[in-house]
Amino acid sequence: MTNTITVREYKDLTLGNKTAQSDQDSDSAQLCKGDFDFLATLNDCKSDILEWYYKEWETEKDPPNIVEYRKQNCLRIQNYVGMIRLPDSNSILQILPKVRIVPTDKDEKQKLTEIIVSTLTPRISEISVFKDDRNVLMEYIIGWFLMHVENVVKKGIRQNYVLEQENSTFIKGKILFSQHIIHNTALQHRTFIEYEDYTPNCIENRAIHSALWVCVKHSQHPKNKQNAIRYCHMFDSIDKMHATDTLEQWKDNRYYQHYTDIKPLVKIILNGIQPFMTEGKNQIPAILFPMEIVYEKYIAQCLQQYATDYNVRSQATGTQLTNNGFNLKPDIVMKKDDENIVLDTKWKEYDKNNENKLINQGDAYQMYAYSQAYDADTILLYPKDHNESEQKTEEHTFAHGQKNTLKTHITNLNDDPKKIATEIKQSLTKSQHSEAV
Repeated sequence: MTNTITVREYKDLTLGNKTAQSDQDSDSAQLCKGDFDFLATLNDCKSDILEWYYKEWETEKDPPNIVEYRKQNCLRIQNYVGMIRLPDSNSILQILPKVRIVPTDKDEKQKLTEIIVSTLTPRISEISVFKDDRNVLMEYIIGWFLMHVENVVKKGIRQNYVLEQENSTFIKGKILFSQHIIHNTALQHRTFIEYEDYTPNCIENRAIHSALWVCVKHSQHPKNKQNAIRYCHMFDSIDKMHATDTLEQWKDNRYYQHYTDIKPLVKIILNGIQPFMTEGKNQIPAILFPMEIVYEKYIAQCLQQYATDYNVRSQATGTQLTNNGFNLKPDIVMKKDDENIVLDTKWKEYDKNNENKLINQGDAYQMYAYSQAYDADTILLYPKDHNESEQKTEEHTFAHGQKNTLKTHITNLNDDPKKIATEIKQSLTKSQHSEAV
């Protein structure tokens, strides 16, 4: 049975004599030398899915390194959640959020999967609850993908016209004369032709078939593996993805409407669980997501879905701090009539050692710039940590320029998206008792 080592973001990984099951809430986990040396090579490595995820969100940032050196024989996981399969011990390093987003471990992995996948879909889907425990985040994603495969099969595997080229004994479609001359100088009974064939062997089904084989290869959960094999047989007449195939060729239209929710899962599985190349010849499957972007995208999506009385823009551009540049790019801008509200997501816990203030000085300066540039009230959004019994909020009024407010709001990610959006909207109303900053 595969051993699972669970840590949280920004926890240390130290060199030990053996790989041991770790407590996810401890400060560090021990790794054997082979696994530790492998993770050290990731210090300068970027996985394809991370670069794709940052590009998808149109952020100007480059993905940070997966790990960083803390000191000799000590590495630290950066701001990523997901899993990495370790080559020496064949263990799985599972990385959970530094903020405990739900009270229990099992529900946390399920909720985290829902949040991640929903940020890649055009809408927030209804989620089916898993009936059994899947030990690793990867297995939740695979299990969810397989449920969507079942939905596709039940509603019908779509067929479409696919352009085919063939050196045939009969003629249909059109003759490709250049290829015909190359291939058939001595084969006068054959003709090189191109035609459209109405077939299930389209890019959408080839991508699903390829993802199913990845699940068969990498899943450690018996039920997941069994279901993946069963669905592979249903797609047996369909090819896997060709060398020239890309997911950009996937069609998003009404004909493929019941394929909509499976597409981001196919992306995750083909880009994430598939091995990525590290230094040397090791190929290790991994799924990693930057939590600060996941949190920002999820909040923006909740508001766009359920705060429809506002115009909600994410990663808003077009405003400068000075006449000569310094572009401002707040996470979320909400506009209603002529009133702006600027929201900035902060994927971090407040300073537990600071009993008086939740807002640190740097964040206050940043929000003051937004407030002046947009003539807007501002809100800092923090995630609720279920390890903390009480999560306080603050409200201030800026003392200079427009008398706009700066608030904090704690979002409970365990709530449904509609409730998250409703509570944020309620926090937009101005308080009559604001402290000047």
